Amino acid sequence: MGTVSCGCRKNYWRFHLVTWDVVTTAREPTSVLLAFVAHHLQQGASTIWLCLDAPDAEFEALVADKPRVKVINCDVAYWRNEHDSRRPRDFRIRQKANARWAYAHSKSDWIAHIDADEFMTNVPQLMEFLKAQPEEILTVTMWNAERAQIRGLPVRNVYGGLFRVPLENRRNALTTRVYGANVRYLNFGVAGYNNGKSISRVGKGLDMLLHYAVLPEGQEEQNIRATFDGFSLLHFDGFTRNHWVNKMLLKAPRGKLLKRKNKARINQIVDTWEAREDVPLQDEIFKATKMLSLRQIFLLLKARKLLPRTFNITQAVAKEFPGHKVDFSPAAIDQELVKLQAKGDVFGKAANLDTSDKEAEPA
Repeated sequence: MGTVSCGCRKNYWRFHLVTWDVVTTAREPTSVLLAFVAHHLQQGASTIWLCLDAPDAEFEALVADKPRVKVINCDVAYWRNEHDSRRPRDFRIRQKANARWAYAHSKSDWIAHIDADEFMTNVPQLMEFLKAQPEEILTVTMWNAERAQIRGLPVRNVYGGLFRVPLENRRNALTTRVYGANVRYLNFGVAGYNNGKSISRVGKGLDMLLHYAVLPEGQEEQNIRATFDGFSLLHFDGFTRNHWVNKMLLKAPRGKLLKRKNKARINQIVDTWEAREDVPLQDEIFKATKMLSLRQIFLLLKARKLLPRTFNITQAVAKEFPGHKVDFSPAAIDQELVKLQAKGDVFGKAANLDTSDKEAEPA
């Protein structure tokens, strides 16, 4: 008797002709790390290079039986043995150094350098695009969409919400109509960055930066970049109100604004710092920056500036960590965040760094 094939196995192997890794540097609650790992394992990542910027024994125990997850504790010994240096004070410098280290150790075809609040999506289509690229294309831009919460609706899961996409212009009639005076908090219609991240060919001697990879200094400039037209990165930019406010305050240690190019982000940081003792005002800044009213949702849908999708992390976590219950409610994540903050910068203290001035966090 013959069998009927749906072609799934054939498509599976076509998809896996391209292998890919992700690398991230993170100091986040355990639940956030589990979500990041579960999602990218389910998406097919060959290796997840998770550079812990703070120790997390619970997380390490939960992923101990997952060979595709490589946990690197970025402690004093790591910086001395792997980089022959002290631990850099600036978080962004640590990110780039860790990405370069993972790039050098990766055995896959491509590697993406992203943050723990970023999730790759449309992966099968992206892999097909990568497979079609000529050898001279060494790095591919992945456009980002950014999560926004809905005003008036209770948040039961920090991975819920809608995803807005960057607008073509920093300010135009649409941004003014949608956001009014609050447009000062938005960069091309999003709270964070609008220029995407990159996935890059391994073994080509590239220099891994925060948003893209480049040829090493001294090499002749070439056209090495292509762009994947679809949105392949979901950026959460703060999981809860408290998480986002804390992120803004870390960017202005002792009220000193660290150098930035993004004027909208500067406005977010300065206003949040000035409202550090005013919780209601912090709430208003958060709502203006990270939440959408029904009217705003209607206008963005009409302009096709909202992705027609949501994000479900619970299924991926249940498959990768069966039997382990994870609470993604805002209250639970905030509680984890408080515990993490109470520990302080463990690796920084061990490196004898002055951690009273918090280092810059990523954009």
